[in-house]
Amino acid sequence: MNQLYIVTGASRGIGAHLVSEILREPDAVVLGISRKASGEARVQSVLADLATPEGRRVAMQAVEAKLLERPWAKAVLLNNAGMVEPVASVERLDPEELERNIGLNVTAVLALMHAFLVGSKAIPVRRVINISSGAAKRAYYGWAAYCGAKSAVDAASAIAALEAEQDGSGVVVTSLAPGMVDTDMQALLRGVDEALFPHSTQFRKVKADGGLKRPEDVAEKILRLERAGRMPAGVAALGEL
Repeated sequence: MNQLYIVTGASRGIGAHLVSEILREPDAVVLGISRKASGEARVQSVLADLATPEGRRVAMQAVEAKLLERPWAKAVLLNNAGMVEPVASVERLDPEELERNIGLNVTAVLALMHAFLVGSKAIPVRRVINISSGAAKRAYYGWAAYCGAKSAVDAASAIAALEAEQDGSGVVVTSLAPGMVDTDMQALLRGVDEALFPHSTQFRKVKADGGLKRPEDVAEKILRLERAGRMPAGVAALGEL
């Protein structure tokens, strides 16, 4: 079976482990979208900064072209790329940093979903997994940009899932919160000045107590659920699946 997986943020963190896990399947093809090329030889890398309009345009064109390349039996979009910056109270937010955050965390997700849904209509099995966060449902001081962006991803995913159900398109759209994972983002948050992010002490404690999930374990579980057809439509938490 020809399987196409499109992974954003494919060069590091959860994204890199998703790619490695996908490639365990000999007939799986990966289109990796990130600012840095994937280290995997079997990955078609698309270099694009999804926080910018030009990067999103490049990525959308690559997705559309890849979907039409051959008669795929299954196509999966994994919107994994994300950024936490800027971390600051609303009155201290830098407008340019805020624009990049929303551009990557929200606009790119919707833009790539659009390109995927339009270009994959002839593919029998279609799935979209948008990596969200528990921060979508909880207020953190200094995290207006990140919490707001992930809330938007949850809402947009829920709407896309509703549309798919009512239209009978068969595509499954999931906004998935993976839990606290040992990634570069976590390391960044542990080092943020407490005046900007008072929760940094809490994040350091979680790390010291061994409370972070390994990104390879998270990637393996996501793909195990996806391959089994057990990824629910709408908003979900990985720990509850």
